Amino acid sequence: MVKSDPNDFSTTTKDILAKRAGQVCSKCKRHTSGGNAIPTKATIVGDAAHIEGAQPTSARYNSKMTSEERSDIKNGIWLCKSCHKEIDDDPIKYTLETLKKMKKDHEGSILNLEPLNPSLGSTNLGNNKVEIKEGDSYIINNIYMATPSPQIPDTIVTGGEEIEAEKSGNVPFDDKVSITLSPFMGIVKSPELPGTRIQLEFAVTNNHGQPAVIKGSYVRLNNGIVHFKKFFKINPNSSREPDYTTRFPIILNTADSTRLTIEFENFELSLIEKGELVGELFVLVGNEKIASKKFIYEVNDAMINTLEYFQSLALSKNSPFVFDAMIKS
Repeated sequence: MVKSDPNDFSTTTKDILAKRAGQVCSKCKRHTSGGNAIPTKATIVGDAAHIEGAQPTSARYNSKMTSEERSDIKNGIWLCKSCHKEIDDDPIKYTLETLKKMKKDHEGSILNLEPLNPSLGSTNLGNNKVEIKEGDSYIINNIYMATPSPQIPDTIVTGGEEIEAEKSGNVPFDDKVSITLSPFMGIVKSPELPGTRIQLEFAVTNNHGQPAVIKGSYVRLNNGIVHFKKFFKINPNSSREPDYTTRFPIILNTADSTRLTIEFENFELSLIEKGELVGELFVLVGNEKIASKKFIYEVNDAMINTLEYFQSLALSKNSPFVFDAMIKS
């Protein structure tokens, strides 16, 4: 779609701003996407707002900016329509610096892993010291995708465990949110990874009579937890690449299905071993429910040899490789 005004955001930019904000207003935290009486439609009450105004009469207009700079995603913030009007009606209160910090803090809070915006150079990843540089795979959307540790807790896992504990053994599984797993699990062999990294593709279907919110996901594999690392996408030619636009929380409209492809990681524990691996995929629905799907993955001698080969290939090529094998059940 061609933009009518060169200062406006493109449809793609608006979509990415909404996803980076989790479809939640950066100011009041109101959800900006929900159900509609028409099953094929969603109601959107959010706006991609300009931080520095689009027009000379707009709030915080900067005459030195070019149209390209005004329409760039860096100049956008996702707000509900009410907050959009409020910040534009009061530019003295809502300054350029205030809105930039509001955007940064809100987008950073959408993913559960901390800290945000790590310093470049040496930093600790769990108990391991690694070198962080611009463009490194550990920095995604200015968020440090580190393996959780006591200093970097995975609040999705702790939240799920707290929900289970509060129910005194009566696990609050949400039988109206169903999970359908792809028949394949990808095992990633990487030169810098001593632990476990897996990829799962699955669909989550909402059978509630109202929208539901997916807050996060994790996997229990045998006796270990494999944490959310990042979303990725599978291209038509079967190649894979990170998906930097999809973010938690995800709104599931009534009778709606969302397909997710996620990479999970435990940086330190090697959980792929010979024998029958029992896994369970968990999805947190809102603050009180859990949806899950169990699966079994068989690791035989031939697969062990194949994984060792891929590990040696990853080391020699200094690049990760993915081995796909069929889930047993």
